[in-house]
Amino acid sequence: MVVIILLVVVGVFGAGGYVGSDQAIGNKSEWRKMVHSPAEYNLSSETVALQSTDGIPLKAWWLPAQQEDAGTRGAGVTQAGTPESLPAVNVILVHGRDMNRSGMLSRAAFLVRHNYNVLDLDLRAHGESGGNYITPGYREAFDVMGGVAHIRSRGEHGPIVVLGYSYGAVAALHAAAECPEINAVISDSPFITPDDVLKNVAHRCKTRPEEGQRNCGSKAHSRSVCALHLRATGLACAAAECAHHVPRDAVHPQRFPARAGEPQHDLQRGARAL
Repeated sequence: MVVIILLVVVGVFGAGGYVGSDQAIGNKSEWRKMVHSPAEYNLSSETVALQSTDGIPLKAWWLPAQQEDAGTRGAGVTQAGTPESLPAVNVILVHGRDMNRSGMLSRAAFLVRHNYNVLDLDLRAHGESGGNYITPGYREAFDVMGGVAHIRSRGEHGPIVVLGYSYGAVAALHAAAECPEINAVISDSPFITPDDVLKNVAHRCKTRPEEGQRNCGSKAHSRSVCALHLRATGLACAAAECAHHVPRDAVHPQRFPARAGEPQHDLQRGARAL
């Protein structure tokens, strides 16, 4: 009898993990489909191939800074009002889940027209990049560091800033903790832990069924199914962390110490689970 119960429990959790892994594994059209192009924003672009620091092939758009506008041409200053002799600041754009680099082009357009170079990056398993699974930002940090290496390989010597959104914001924070070449991070809507995300979505499933169905996918036809799907996703996330020998605490961006001589900022301020 005990053996039967154990087999049932293992079967339920195994099935749950399989279902939950659908949220993080696979070749998903919503991760791959380009929804905008640089031409729509009148941006000069170059599609570039690069590698993450753990060997995943990545794609990005290199969008060079607009050097001068009509009002400053020949005046010895750029649009940002800085001397032409200073190297342009380089910004790496890092999208969220269910997006790709095409979803960051509005930000890119603003930056390019204010004299910033932009590397608009497809994270692993998104857009045209390689890979077939995602993590809560910790392995995506290798993608960001690959972007840093690419910028330096182009001969760009200016400061590097990473602007990330959602889990891309978490990847930016992880990368900055490991890579001294990153001078600043703009972290838009990061989550504090993956568990916070799951708890927040589970709460929405119970209190706002229409939002819960959107976050859990089209198979979530009821609150109970949605909650089970989220628990399974949590199990799949934990299993992935174990498989890659990464403790759960390592996925907590707030626990990364500041680099020597730099202040530790409160990541709770303004952070949201979704």
